[in-house]
Amino acid sequence: MSRTRSLIITGCGYVLIAGILYLSVFPGIYFVSSLLLTKGIVLRPKLLRDFQMDFYNDRGYRKIWQVQKDCIRADDRLIYIPRLGRCHFTNAEFDTTLHFDHEGRVRNSMPKQHSEIGIAVLGDSYAMGWGVNDRETFANVLQEELKRPVYNLAVSSYGTVRELLRLQQSGLIDKVDTIFVQYAANDLMENAALDQEDKFLQAKALFQETLNRERSSSDHSMLESVHRAVSFAIEKPIRNLRDLLIPAAKRNQFAPHYQYLMPVLKRFAPLIERKRVVVFSVDEPGFEDFPSGKDKTMSNIEFVDLKLDAEDYYLIDSHLNAAGHANLGHLLAAYLSDPVLAEPGSP
Repeated sequence: MSRTRSLIITGCGYVLIAGILYLSVFPGIYFVSSLLLTKGIVLRPKLLRDFQMDFYNDRGYRKIWQVQKDCIRADDRLIYIPRLGRCHFTNAEFDTTLHFDHEGRVRNSMPKQHSEIGIAVLGDSYAMGWGVNDRETFANVLQEELKRPVYNLAVSSYGTVRELLRLQQSGLIDKVDTIFVQYAANDLMENAALDQEDKFLQAKALFQETLNRERSSSDHSMLESVHRAVSFAIEKPIRNLRDLLIPAAKRNQFAPHYQYLMPVLKRFAPLIERKRVVVFSVDEPGFEDFPSGKDKTMSNIEFVDLKLDAEDYYLIDSHLNAAGHANLGHLLAAYLSDPVLAEPGSP
């Protein structure tokens, strides 16, 4: 018994020493990785990249487009809309200039030989082109391939409700016969609050509060920074175990999103009922059960399950890079050019 007890005590001692060493070394690596990111150096090894992603997303280093005051202006119905003209937006992995006019994000001029019937692109930051310049958005790639005007009305953080309201207010609905709706997982909250005016007012107040007190990573005290690094050191093994047991794709189910998406589309049926509406998602890692084919409840709604590669996204920021937009534009152009629609299906 005494020998067993001695082994247990010794084992606990080794575990304690290992824990102390881990919590001593881990924050140091976290700080070094974070410092390198502030210098524009992105680390490719996954563990080190995870440190940088945590610092980027959770420590305030990431700049958010919709709180850049030269990029947006307040709107009573949509909370905010793009400010017309030029907007400079930069982060660790990109340095971009965006231009907006009354038809959305500025696009290339159309060639002399082209169709007058256009395409509307709705969505959030992915479709708007967070992280790429005007000519690099998939909407612009799509226009170049199809020789049809493509109106990019997407705005960062919009859910499906505001996307359709923006289309409604744009005056462009009679100029298009096709609408692409880029769906993102964070659309769920806005779509679920379709008939809740108080939720809209809360979101509007929260946005104004955020706009008034832009906070950056430099505002954090050293004690807060140390606390975050140690917390991440404790969380990281738990996250790894969760990802091992339940891959991210299996945690992302589209069924609950569909439950709230369709009432939104039905609410705007008078606006879109004579249009071909194609819903797709480019979330990373995406939905395990994203549907393909025509919807059974609204005959003009189609779902297309697109697959992009990891190389199509920024390593830290996770938005589509220029290559990703180019690939997505080619995929969507090919989809529209295919005369055979997908078989009817149900999400």
